[in-house]
Amino acid sequence: MREKLLLTSILLIFTFISLSLLAWGDTLSDYTSLSYPGISTFVDATWSPQGVPDCKVPKGARIRYASIAIFIPLKTGFLYLIGPFNSTGMHIGETYLEMNLLSGLGVRLGAFRSRFGRMNEKHLHSLNFTSHPLAIYKYLGPNGLRGTGVALTYLMPTDTFWELEYERYLSGSGFLRSDKPVDVFRSKWSWSIGDESELMASLSWLSGESLSGQYTVYSLSLSYYWLPWERRLYRDLKVDLELFSKRTSGSSPLSGGYLEISFKPGKRDQRWSYRYDNVEVSAGLREERHSVSFTYEPSEFTRYRIQLTYDPHRDRIYPAFQVGYLFQMGQHPAHTF
Repeated sequence: MREKLLLTSILLIFTFISLSLLAWGDTLSDYTSLSYPGISTFVDATWSPQGVPDCKVPKGARIRYASIAIFIPLKTGFLYLIGPFNSTGMHIGETYLEMNLLSGLGVRLGAFRSRFGRMNEKHLHSLNFTSHPLAIYKYLGPNGLRGTGVALTYLMPTDTFWELEYERYLSGSGFLRSDKPVDVFRSKWSWSIGDESELMASLSWLSGESLSGQYTVYSLSLSYYWLPWERRLYRDLKVDLELFSKRTSGSSPLSGGYLEISFKPGKRDQRWSYRYDNVEVSAGLREERHSVSFTYEPSEFTRYRIQLTYDPHRDRIYPAFQVGYLFQMGQHPAHTF
């Protein structure tokens, strides 16, 4: 009860500060001297007659994701708070301070999702499907990799984008022990291909302890993004490939990954996506998924999605329908490519 009262008080204080700054900013003539805070509300509901096994899509109609996010920009960084709702009420999901210390050097403090690999850091409302790739749930945990700790990032002084990041969590999550620290390292590169294409690659390494002993996961991701300046048949094209290798003490190495292709055919409010998941869950046993989704966004505030997932081992198709709502006032941190 005391925790809920404390959380409610924090949210009310943040809301009051944000609204006060917004109201104060409207009275100023020089908006360049003010950085606006922001408040966002996300709600995602799904309906599936059978659910989707191992992908956190339940049977029936459910509100899967609902949260209030508060973003306060600072002079050299920002403060971000997300208060998600679930069946037990509202709690603090992510609260962290991110700042630039020196030229190219940044720090992130608090509770946050890890930037391991490509998809782990993304929230449900920013995905092209109703769930994360299967490898995230099988290798990083049912809620992905996240925790309380510190992260250091360094942008290398090179002509090509090259960023190094080290994360240290006080305790593990998912399959990792909650009484042992977790280390994550990531190296990320990006290259421009002409004026309309971008290629990105990353190498990630996770080290922690599970109940079975040392727990290590490696990730290699490749991403391609094409966005033409002129209006053509395809407005944009995104391709993501990520490969995983998981190693546990006393067990054989396991491997898996996914391939995701997403594009907009002409109209800005429509997106088609395909994803193939292939994950080794134990020695000699693999799980596969073929997923196709169609997303329709009539405005910046609403989203409708139809998804079909085919499981070749069960020889079944699992349909799912998703409705999303987004309300936003003020600023919101951009999603990184």
